[in-house]
Amino acid sequence: MSHSASLSENGKFIVCKLNELITLDVAKEFALEVDRLRRTTGVKRVFTDVRGAPNVLSVFENYDFAYKILESIQIQRDVRAAILIDQTDRTHNFAETVIRNAGYNVRLFQDEEAAITWLFEEKPSK
Repeated sequence: MSHSASLSENGKFIVCKLNELITLDVAKEFALEVDRLRRTTGVKRVFTDVRGAPNVLSVFENYDFAYKILESIQIQRDVRAAILIDQTDRTHNFAETVIRNAGYNVRLFQDEEAAITWLFEEKPSK
């Protein structure tokens, strides 16, 4: 698998990068990896760059991931996750909707600076 997760230089957020098609197996393994890092560091802010990594999950797979898989692997809902996408990539839009509807604080961005700023807003915009 071609992805990484590490603590930012300032230690305030987790930095992630995916360089592969996002399938159900990739999404689950990646969520587990980020959650392990979150649990060991206590950091609850996540910046993920998925530019060049389209979501190829079906509507049903996106729904199952948001409502069943994230719950079954006990991903906490108090984590704030900003996801950086390509300007023309709409493959992540439905995933964002169902994940947010499932109670997770995630948002898509096309600008890296705006994404990182949102991670630390007192009352983040929805």
